[in-house]
Amino acid sequence: MVFTKAGQRRPAKGERMSPHHLVNCISSGIPSMDTQLLGGGIPVGYVLSIVQDDPSVYWKLFAKFFCAEGLEADQNILLIGRGANTMARELPESTDSQEKANVSGNAQNEEKLKIAWAYQKKRQPMGRAGISHIPGTNRFGHLYDVSTYRKFENISNCVTIIDPEDSSSKEDFHDRINQSLKRLKDDSSGAWRVCFLDFGGMCYPMASKLAKLLLDVRLLSASKSLANNTFLLTTQRCVAETVCRFSDAQYELENFLVKESQFKSQFDGTIEVNKMVQVGLKPFQQSVATFGFKLKRKKFTIEPLHLPPDFDEGKTRDGEDNSYQSACSSIPSNPSGDSSGCCGGGSCDF
Repeated sequence: MVFTKAGQRRPAKGERMSPHHLVNCISSGIPSMDTQLLGGGIPVGYVLSIVQDDPSVYWKLFAKFFCAEGLEADQNILLIGRGANTMARELPESTDSQEKANVSGNAQNEEKLKIAWAYQKKRQPMGRAGISHIPGTNRFGHLYDVSTYRKFENISNCVTIIDPEDSSSKEDFHDRINQSLKRLKDDSSGAWRVCFLDFGGMCYPMASKLAKLLLDVRLLSASKSLANNTFLLTTQRCVAETVCRFSDAQYELENFLVKESQFKSQFDGTIEVNKMVQVGLKPFQQSVATFGFKLKRKKFTIEPLHLPPDFDEGKTRDGEDNSYQSACSSIPSNPSGDSSGCCGGGSCDF
């Protein structure tokens, strides 16, 4: 039996206690992002913003993985913005069934090697509540095949879509957003993942109304209800600074489709950490400020971007420090002609 402190909510399905934050976290849908950038996952009630890359390609994957992970955890999804109808029908399928097939053949052999034969048939103790590792791995979260889509008929009950194409006017689109956020505040049936697409685009309000919408999102994420909501805002660059003020964390994307980079052969782009609000009792600090990401058909990975060392003045490419030579050459010649010391015409005896 797992005991929890008084007043602390036990992790629900799809949540776990982060070893860094010591708070309940959910997966972003990208396991390497959970570990490298977030310290174990997105804290429940977090507002995470992603600044879009230019040209716009990879930011959509972050939104797809975020929503697909919510479906795996039986959470409700709210998709808002232009292209929400299309994205809801292009959410990727997880690779769990393929991973289970790969590990099933070796599972029995590994079990025999780890456990004595007298204990092999006994039931194993249950783990912590809320933690659901992938069979055969210690990973929190899932991997997704971006070439395989889910059937929308199977997830239509869990996904709510607000697309400006379905609205009669811009004001009608704004009213639908406000009504949906009010319903989330009063809903205690389960946790919600709210994803804004192309935030700050032409379909969203401008200036003060946009700030009011961000304030409503901020207040809703900070509510103490049992059904905590987590937000992801994929943001245009023109409003990135404004959105950053209302976000707990913000990451900026940049791809190498047009831009030339020395890391182009290793990564498809970079992620820059603009903001990271620490939560919990054990603050998490990223190893570097810039990360590289690369996409394969069944795996999206994020790794720290280690820049090559800068060569200081006086150092050769082999790493030898010849700065002492320039220092000796700058010393004036000894007028007495004594070459025992360090002088311009003599040699240094150190």
